[in-house]
Amino acid sequence: MKKTVISLGLLLLLVSLVSSQGLKTEQIELSLRDCILKALEGNLDIKVQALSPQISEASVVQAKEAFLPSLSLSYVNQNSSIVGSWWLEGTNYEQDRTQYYFNLRKKIFTGGEFTIWYHNSTTDSTRRFNSINPMYNNQVQLTFNQPLM
Repeated sequence: MKKTVISLGLLLLLVSLVSSQGLKTEQIELSLRDCILKALEGNLDIKVQALSPQISEASVVQAKEAFLPSLSLSYVNQNSSIVGSWWLEGTNYEQDRTQYYFNLRKKIFTGGEFTIWYHNSTTDSTRRFNSINPMYNNQVQLTFNQPLM
C-alpha cells in the first residue's frame, strides 16, 4: 500500500513537470505610455464617471417632472330604484345620475399650486312632485395655494 501511494505521487510529479515544460510564456514589451493606457482602459471608476453626465441629465428631467401639469378625469353613471318614503310619491321611483369631474393641477417654482376643478352632475327621476326634473348642477372652482414658508 505504501509503495502504491509513493509510486502514484512520483507519477503525478512527473506529469506536472512534463506539462509545465510544454507551456511557453509570452513576453510583451510595453512603453510607459502603453502601460498607463492599459491601466486606464481597465479602470471601472473612469468608466462610471463617463456615464455621469447622462445620470445627471436624467436626474434633472425627473426633478422637472414635478412641475408638469397633472390632469384627472372621472365619469360616474348611476341608475337606482328607490323605495318611496311618502305615500303620495308612490311605492318606487327610478333615478338616473350622471357625473363628470375634471381636475387640472400645476405647480409653480415658488412652491405654489394652481388648481382648476369642474364638476357637472345631471339627475333625472320618475319621482312625483319634483319641482325640477331633470336637475343640472355645474360647479367651477379655481384655487391658488402659496405656502408662506
